[in-house]
Amino acid sequence: MLNDIVLTIALFLLYFMSMRLVNDFLDRFRRLYGFKKLVASAPFSIMAGILIITISPVTFVEAGFSLGNYSIGLKTVLLAGFPVAVFTAISIFFASKESIRKVRYGSTVGIRYQLLYSWLIVGVVEELLFRGFLQSSLDVFLTGSFLMINYSVILSSVVFVFMHIGNMFMGLESRGQFIGQIPMRFLVSLLLGFSFQLSGSLLYSIIIHNLIDGLNMSVLIYRKKRSRRKV
Repeated sequence: MLNDIVLTIALFLLYFMSMRLVNDFLDRFRRLYGFKKLVASAPFSIMAGILIITISPVTFVEAGFSLGNYSIGLKTVLLAGFPVAVFTAISIFFASKESIRKVRYGSTVGIRYQLLYSWLIVGVVEELLFRGFLQSSLDVFLTGSFLMINYSVILSSVVFVFMHIGNMFMGLESRGQFIGQIPMRFLVSLLLGFSFQLSGSLLYSIIIHNLIDGLNMSVLIYRKKRSRRKV
């Protein structure tokens, strides 16, 4: 058990060390920033995720590389993922102008990179790491559940929330915005992890993740463009 814990932590740190090197390269030699850099670094993130899964004691099937229980998976998308995406998008649509103005992403510049990352890429990158690797690895030595949600789902969700602190260092969020989004990020992560727990496949959590981020980003950009026209 101790060996599994040490290996999981070591591989998790290895992932972020390797991505730090990639991001430093993109900063120094390609001068890419924001969502443009996220899009450029995505293939490396995916390869790093697959690599640490290969090294870990988790099999690719256990990591969600299958269709899993597609009936349950589709139900989590339609009955949970879609309503959450619509609810959060509506909250952005009716948010005050001041709160929209303070959000640093959703810029009207570089829209295609923001939409590309939000609708297609973010789910693959983050679900591969936090569900495919981390949650599956935690399942090896962390058993039990709370209200039918596995402890591995809860712990990986806590890690998921606080790893988004990187958004502050990339200039995408202020400290106040990061803290304010902790509750919603945690609940959404529980939904993503529970979808993976029930279906056994990354496919459905990826769809939910992309749906939520893509719809929210689209509405946010719309609000910002409309605000600029009214100025």
